[in-house]
Amino acid sequence: MSFDRLPFDQLPSTQIGREGEALFERLVRDRGHKFVPTCNFSGGDNRGPRLKGNAIEACLPDYSVFSDHYFAHVEIKTKSTAMEYRNGHYWQHGIDTQPYRDYLRVEKEMRQPVWIVFYEIGGPWPGSWTCKRVSELVPVCNNPLNGMTYFKRDALDPLDYLWAKLSPKQAVPARSFVRTTTTKPADRGHLDAWGIA
Repeated sequence: MSFDRLPFDQLPSTQIGREGEALFERLVRDRGHKFVPTCNFSGGDNRGPRLKGNAIEACLPDYSVFSDHYFAHVEIKTKSTAMEYRNGHYWQHGIDTQPYRDYLRVEKEMRQPVWIVFYEIGGPWPGSWTCKRVSELVPVCNNPLNGMTYFKRDALDPLDYLWAKLSPKQAVPARSFVRTTTTKPADRGHLDAWGIA
């Protein structure tokens, strides 16, 4: 079977992504929060909806999630597993570089937080949910050959951090997974490299 001829919504990677999105929607509902699934809207040409304006065009994250206390845009990344970077002895997740840049622009232009949420289906942490605000993610590698930007997994927070923002009466829990390396506090200088800061 040739995947290059399948419509976008029938690609295996799209189907896996839809599974993660459906689980996320259920988690949001179970906590009594509300959401707008922008991932279900089409911007044309198999592209999602986009933020457009004078000298800007950027793809929007999958969801707008809100409660009485907080509003955020959320991008769901469903992964079969985290990837082990053997040279650096750490685990990492990657996302396409262009959408990463777009999410930074959306957060800056709309002055609203954008969160990247990773759901791992398998690997060492099956069923785990981790997250980070896009402006707090520090890339460890930008690979121009495959168009991906990578982040250390142990620099991510449990999804409970986002839930605590939506429901501030809940305490923010301790990290719920084993850290594989130590990391320094986020240096926001990485945004300058993208021309976003």
